[in-house]
Amino acid sequence: MKCAVIPSEARNLALVFLGRSAQRRARFLAPLGMTPHGFWVPVSRYARATALEIAARARRSRHARRMTIDMENIATQTDRPALAESIEPQRLPGFHIMAKPVGPICNLNCRYCFYLEKENLYPATASWAMPDDVLESYIRQYIEAQEAPTINFAWQGGEPTLLGVDYFRRIVELEKRYADGKRIENAFQTNGTLLDDTWADFLAANRFLVGLSIDGPAELHDCYRVNKGEQPTFGAVLRGLEYLKKHGVEFNTLSVVHRRNSRHPLEVYRFLKDLGSTYMQFIPIVERMAKAPDPHGLVLIGPRYEAEAEVSEWSVEPSQFGKFLCEIFDEWVRRDVARYFVQVFDVALES
Repeated sequence: MKCAVIPSEARNLALVFLGRSAQRRARFLAPLGMTPHGFWVPVSRYARATALEIAARARRSRHARRMTIDMENIATQTDRPALAESIEPQRLPGFHIMAKPVGPICNLNCRYCFYLEKENLYPATASWAMPDDVLESYIRQYIEAQEAPTINFAWQGGEPTLLGVDYFRRIVELEKRYADGKRIENAFQTNGTLLDDTWADFLAANRFLVGLSIDGPAELHDCYRVNKGEQPTFGAVLRGLEYLKKHGVEFNTLSVVHRRNSRHPLEVYRFLKDLGSTYMQFIPIVERMAKAPDPHGLVLIGPRYEAEAEVSEWSVEPSQFGKFLCEIFDEWVRRDVARYFVQVFDVALES
């Protein structure tokens, strides 16, 4: 395994974690910091060593193209000084990086979302969209840095559809400009509520793989996934899904496993199958909340936080998460192997 360091004209250096683009599952690793326009971080010797250590534990997978985007948070190392280094770009056989071109901005107000409150870190930010010059530099460098026949881009948020279709038309235009004979593939994570015919037509025409965030049937989805007016979002998500199906857009599902839906594993699993999801990802939510906000107004805190805090009421209980996976596995292994793919089972069986 190797770690790539990609220079950014706007944000010092970006830390990138290696994985074979078309053959490895997209186990995206969140770098050690963030900015309004994505995960660009200064690279120190310690951060590089951390990246190498984690990348060395990655596992090969068969279904990278189809799996919903996931990230493993790496705690920011605030107790180590950042030692800036000048490192020449490396040309690597293939790696994954996730871009968040709209930062933390979202049209929903999901109660368990750790990212929404990060807007507080940038109070003077007027526009959250990644500027065109940064976008172009990122796309060009990302393609140039890889000696792979296929380049996989991943776009997330916040909610990327807030940028509008024309922003992503520009992305595709830039990808084609700098492709240099390489095949370009795009993955796109969305809550689905803003999808319409225009979006779905664009996604289908450009062969985007769409990850749709949905936590199960209405009563399990809507208990935490609400809009800015605290209203349910389930109906809007299903409308968005119908647009994807209408235009033949390839999609898979990402479901957060929380306190409520963890008690209904088969109901969630069978519901996702009925939706037409053949590739599923289940992410357990476990978060701690500070008794009082920090100086930036943040409440959801990291593992190194030492002041008074408590586990959030939506966090899944350890034993219940185990039961959730076991019940789904028992049904999957008897009926659905090779017909439906569940990321956590694939990873476990391939280890």
